[in-house]
Amino acid sequence: MTDDQARSANASGSYSGAYPYYGTSVNITTLTKQTLTPNTSIYFQVNHVPETGGDKYKADFETANVTITGVQFYNTVSSTWDWM
Repeated sequence: MTDDQARSANASGSYSGAYPYYGTSVNITTLTKQTLTPNTSIYFQVNHVPETGGDKYKADFETANVTITGVQFYNTVSSTWDWM
């Protein structure tokens, strides 16, 4: 870039964003926006409400850049995070 005094300089930088994601955390039939997570995060967490009737837990990630490699749940019997 050059200013009005004919001085020039180079600059570089980067930016970091956050991706919204949604889960059934307030109502089992409605996806609710979750807290934004930096795009460098490897984990996304949704605290779901209990399933009722035929309605099941859901999560939606609004980006094509997310590859899900597994799902964990908190096992209240063993007090551990277990892989599904």
